[in-house]
Amino acid sequence: MSTVTFGAGRVWRLRARVYAHEPVVLLDESFTTADEPATFHLLLSEGFEPDSLLYRTGKGQIGRNLSGAIEPGLVATLEPWLYWWENERQGQAFALVRSDRNDLLMLGACMAGQWVDPAMPAERRTRPRAQLNLDGQGLHLDLPMEDGRRVWMLAALPAGPSLDVVRDPERAFQTPPYHQCLIKHGQFPLALVQEYVLDWDSAAQRHPHLLVTRGDCDALRARTADPAPYANAIPRYLKDPNPLGQFSMEGPITAYFVTRDATLSRFLVENALRCVQESVDEFFLQPTVPFGAAPHHMQRLSAALLLADAILDAETITADERRRLLAQAAFLGYTVARPEYWSPERGFAANPNMTTSARGYLSTVACFLPTHPLAREWIDTGIAEMRRQLHTWSDANGGWLEAPHYAMVSFDQILGVFVMARNAGFGDELFDPKFQAIAGWFGKISTPPDSRFGGFRHLPPLGNTYMIEPTGEFGLLAWLWRERDAEFSAVMQWLHQQHRSFSQPGIGGGYPAFAGYRGILADPALPAKAPAWGSELFPETGVILRDAFPSDRETWLHMILGRNHDHYDCDSGSITLYGKGRILADDFGYYGRAPADDHSLVETEAAPNCNTMRVEHFAAAPRFDYVAGTLGQWTRQIAFVKSADAAGPAYFVLRDTLPPGTPATWRLWLTAARVTPEGSRARVEGKEDVDLDIIFVRPAAPALTTEDKTRTAGCGIAPDGRVGPTPTTQTGLIARPEGGTDGFLTVLYPRLKTGTPPEVVALADGQALRITTPAGTDYVFLGREPFEFKEGDMAFHGVAGCVQKRTDEAPVLAVGDGRLSVGERTVEAPPPAVREP
Repeated sequence: MSTVTFGAGRVWRLRARVYAHEPVVLLDESFTTADEPATFHLLLSEGFEPDSLLYRTGKGQIGRNLSGAIEPGLVATLEPWLYWWENERQGQAFALVRSDRNDLLMLGACMAGQWVDPAMPAERRTRPRAQLNLDGQGLHLDLPMEDGRRVWMLAALPAGPSLDVVRDPERAFQTPPYHQCLIKHGQFPLALVQEYVLDWDSAAQRHPHLLVTRGDCDALRARTADPAPYANAIPRYLKDPNPLGQFSMEGPITAYFVTRDATLSRFLVENALRCVQESVDEFFLQPTVPFGAAPHHMQRLSAALLLADAILDAETITADERRRLLAQAAFLGYTVARPEYWSPERGFAANPNMTTSARGYLSTVACFLPTHPLAREWIDTGIAEMRRQLHTWSDANGGWLEAPHYAMVSFDQILGVFVMARNAGFGDELFDPKFQAIAGWFGKISTPPDSRFGGFRHLPPLGNTYMIEPTGEFGLLAWLWRERDAEFSAVMQWLHQQHRSFSQPGIGGGYPAFAGYRGILADPALPAKAPAWGSELFPETGVILRDAFPSDRETWLHMILGRNHDHYDCDSGSITLYGKGRILADDFGYYGRAPADDHSLVETEAAPNCNTMRVEHFAAAPRFDYVAGTLGQWTRQIAFVKSADAAGPAYFVLRDTLPPGTPATWRLWLTAARVTPEGSRARVEGKEDVDLDIIFVRPAAPALTTEDKTRTAGCGIAPDGRVGPTPTTQTGLIARPEGGTDGFLTVLYPRLKTGTPPEVVALADGQALRITTPAGTDYVFLGREPFEFKEGDMAFHGVAGCVQKRTDEAPVLAVGDGRLSVGERTVEAPPPAVREP
């Protein structure tokens, strides 16, 4: 131990440890610099002068073995917990070599939890990383010192074995010897692992009990009228040359529960032993990603335990095999509970859904091992996080923090944890009303029936959501709530049918929480009932405006807004549109974080689209909806005029307001056969039986152009049912007025191809529109500020409203924000759902 004092309150302590017969030096530093930061420089050139760096990649293909020349500048970043999305040469260990010598110096960052004290204010912490630089002073590792602690290591090894692994394409992700030193001494040292409780009295455990219980299995057998199909499938399962795993184990598990076949039972035992061993190897050998990185790559852990749960009490498993599985599961619990694996309070975390996954794995272990001495501590940690997410990651109406695809990643895992906790005897919070609200959000934002998906609904491709992405979660919810809330269960069952009875929560990745059991936890015979949904605001997530629901002629608009904007694009304020049951303006689907010009919005420096639009007003009524939101200096207002039935007009008036003279580009991406601009109008010829008329009331000269664009989503479902990368081509209608503008006022009028375009006349300086259609004449009022309008016996004061004078009914008056009179009839807006603070 060495202690160095730099003056009053500035102390640096360094402890070095060397183990006999091991080529490593472990270094443990602590430092207090009294607000005068310092840096420890480790000089690495003298007497060595390495010229190549060996490393496992951070950004890109995580954990890939690479080598590269050491060149002037920043050579690499060393950190104990890998921020894998930042840089390629960034990681927990790297090695320095010289091309003319068989010497290798490894530098590794150990025990990430020791590098950050979560109780210390963030502004006082030393950032948990060091940088390797080459400059005029030579090659040196720079380790910053403010306040805190750091544990790291050096190792001297022959270069040959590590170079052999790095240079072998067949071993691109195999952990090379230099990194194995880090695992052995810096991540899983014997002194730590030997303290784990791996053998305890587990006699009270009964399996299965995670997602189904023995009673559930008995009920499954009882309701299976004909077990023959399950028995007949067993030979195929046994002969399948592919290893059993997360995506293939449901059939064999279900067949085993139904038939109790001994041969199949033993087959499942052997595969459970392999799968759990592979999960342990993920940490001890790290064949795919470094410890702590990318928990979405660790889904096999949950799936392995779900498989083991099915057979842990089977007659075909030996006592030693059972003990081994329990011991390995306990090791996994200790490991994923460590701050080195995941610790948001230390900054060791990434996208929100990954915290859900990490705590989901811990909860799965705890529920698998309810008799383990630490099971209660583990499940308390997991449940506390799931409860926090459930209540703080969703808005008042259930809208979720992340885009629909990643929202489902979290939702499915949270639901799984509460099911397992209930079955394992760790309390019962499964029927928290928040689950119903969030499930309702998934259902309410689901698209109208889409011909691209066989006439079924799916989640809209908002933000980082894939193209044509259905979900099977509704069927699972219908089953779980069938006895608790029959009405909710029936709505979920209807949604499940509307999503083509899809079997998985989504596409483009795995969902391990219910792996192997989803078919058991669903019943196509459950009652189904369509809900009576109208337009709705999700105040921190978005808004849905809808008409003629449910039918095959729904008109539907979604606008993204609110602070719940993780895993979205630069797309706040963007709209997606179906008219008369047909897609007219869509998103392109998830291919990365797409820029603003891929979205149907106003692009301008006055409103940075990577920020978020805040809703300022929302009102919904049977015949008229109004929503307004503001992003920077851009305000988007939408009035939605509806009809008494699906055959009548249902159209939108959009007002986009900007400061006068603002350079701006208005875009609407259209799923169309042809888009033809004609002065201040555009005719959109739909690919099916619906067209869209777009009329620009303002500016007078919108300078309309079109642009075709193709983007390929990382995943999607093709019309023939194939799942994979999905290209989408749309035509953008673009308005870019010369000299800038104070905004845009447009009418979006969907109609059948056999219908006629509307006649639009601007009144009151464009704050009122007279729109004539075959159904009659509507007056639509939409101003940025309250205004007055009078014509005959009609008087309006306010911001948004309409009068519908249709030929087949008495005049309809509706107000979104204001007061409207026609003759002796007067209506006023109800209190809005939201007003600007």
